[in-house]
Amino acid sequence: MNYISLSEIIIKLIGLALAILGFALLLTLVGINIFGVTVFNPWIAAILGVIFLGVGIYIIRGGNVSI
Repeated sequence: MNYISLSEIIIKLIGLALAILGFALLLTLVGINIFGVTVFNPWIAAILGVIFLGVGIYIIRGGNVSI
């Protein structure tokens, strides 16, 4: 059996949190506010949303991240 270590689980949870935050930022562009995420400038929301979503997916899929 392949077991996953505790550090890998923590890193994947951080990636999941980043992906959710990025998705929430992108939803604020169309007026849907979830988790209380608000950004007054739509350009900043779009840029940060894409970056957070991309980094989160990269980490979840197994990107090389070391602490």
